[in-house]
Amino acid sequence: MTEETTRDFLARLWQLKLDAKMSNVELARHLGCSPSYISHLRRGRPGKGSQVGLEFALNAARLFPELRSFLLPSELLVSNNVVPDGNEETEQ
Repeated sequence: MTEETTRDFLARLWQLKLDAKMSNVELARHLGCSPSYISHLRRGRPGKGSQVGLEFALNAARLFPELRSFLLPSELLVSNNVVPDGNEETEQ
């Protein structure tokens, strides 16, 4: 997700959490992360850069299906042609 989409995704997640009257601990349990990670996200500190992980986003969309609209293929940073540095094939 882009940074803007991540911000919108998290804003909607926090609203859904509030509507469901969930605590950070309950939400963390459902999303497979620690309550401290939820706290970091709520304070605007997701960790690496300003994006959430795919597993976190998918778990959130399973819990709150309306978040699925944020998971459009164009927003996911996944591709067959993106190769991490050091893993390039060399011509021989």
